[in-house]
Amino acid sequence: MRRALLLLAILALPGWAAAQSVGVGGGFGLHYTPPAPVKGASGWTFDGPIILPAGGGTGTTGVSGLLCVGAALVTTTGTAEQTLATCTVPANTLNANSMTLRVTASGLTAANGNTKVIRARWGGIAGNACAAVSTSGSGVGWRLVSEITRLGDATHQWCIGAGTAATSTGLTISAPTLDLTAANTIVITITTATQAGDASLYHYMVELLR
Repeated sequence: MRRALLLLAILALPGWAAAQSVGVGGGFGLHYTPPAPVKGASGWTFDGPIILPAGGGTGTTGVSGLLCVGAALVTTTGTAEQTLATCTVPANTLNANSMTLRVTASGLTAANGNTKVIRARWGGIAGNACAAVSTSGSGVGWRLVSEITRLGDATHQWCIGAGTAATSTGLTISAPTLDLTAANTIVITITTATQAGDASLYHYMVELLR
């Protein structure tokens, strides 16, 4: 029984079919090579997935982390829909079904009753809206949270997100068909149709969830 459990644990490791010998008894052996770390200018990278224990339970989890983050104040400069932040998602980032990108953005509106529309879009300024809120709130904070999940294959995604600004709320859903084997962009846009400067982006981040 112990040998069987050990064998299953070894088979679950990435890269088990390469060079480092691991014996399991009974005249049987496997070869295992863990993901090889490579040090670059921005840190260490690995040629395979890293699997971690999920707390004190028996489950495991992959490593999640930030793809993009920004905290510079950016304000609209015109009355058309304007991109205030862009995150480029490299090709094959979502290389397995159920992998997800979480987008979070927040900011502040100007002290007037003009309408402001804030969106998170997948695929550039002409892409699918994955979260949005429209508000005429004066000097109010706003926040968007959206998830973009790979479904079925590399050309089907599910997008859902919520936007809030004072008493205004909005739920947005869409089914994008971007090619995930190519690079794509996430943008945070604001439309201040009445006058420039009616809303600002304070912070955004894009996380990869495994």
